[in-house]
Amino acid sequence: MKRNQLSRLFGVIIAALACCVATANAELVGSWQFDGDANDSSGKGNHGTLENGASLSSDTPTGTGQSLSLAGGEQHVLVPHDSSLDITSAITISAWVKTANVGWDAIVGKTPSDGSSANHAGNYELRIDRDNENRGVNFGYQRGGVDDSTFHLNQAVSMPTDKWTHLAVTAEAGGEVNYYLDGALAGTHETLVDVNFGAPNTSPLYIGSRADLFTTMDGLLDDVRIYNEVLSAGDIAALVPEPSAGLLCLLGVAALIRRRRR
Repeated sequence: MKRNQLSRLFGVIIAALACCVATANAELVGSWQFDGDANDSSGKGNHGTLENGASLSSDTPTGTGQSLSLAGGEQHVLVPHDSSLDITSAITISAWVKTANVGWDAIVGKTPSDGSSANHAGNYELRIDRDNENRGVNFGYQRGGVDDSTFHLNQAVSMPTDKWTHLAVTAEAGGEVNYYLDGALAGTHETLVDVNFGAPNTSPLYIGSRADLFTTMDGLLDDVRIYNEVLSAGDIAALVPEPSAGLLCLLGVAALIRRRRR
């Protein structure tokens, strides 16, 4: 009897881990969960610091842990340069986003290369643009020349306000820019013709802003990830559990543990 109970408990724990942890077959170079700090959980050591009043919030897409809270101004997370964050041929950026207004909200930006002005994309940049009330998603990159940026704005991908939404973008040299909302393909941009679409630099990575400290997020970010490969549609869908799925899994495990102790 005890053996059967333990087997059932083990099975539930494995199922919980499967539904609570999404895996992707690509190299993760940065993963910021914001549970207590801005440390990187990818294993690359790309830890960040909360800057200019950026803080943590208990408002999260899963109902557990914490998220990054930004109130515009110059608030952001600053991640020092590391070569693992230099992307030149393929990239996936994903994040849970909850914006508070219809302004211009930066999600991540590997700041401009040395010598370029702060309103250029740098190695790569993902932000939400404002066009009247349309919340288009904009992926940009610097092609190698100083002040030479390319932006791919997809106005068909409109981000809501005051609602947790999972956003992901994939891009590959010689391929397309694909945008995903809540795990589903929401838009595709033209083929990238640049051999290397990003210009590597030794500048830091900004989360919730870019180098100008003007295009800053007003809202919440959680589970921000950067991969140096293009994730498949299935991999991206696996990053988006139902908002309460993680909590339900943990509650189920806890209930079985309590039952086992009786």
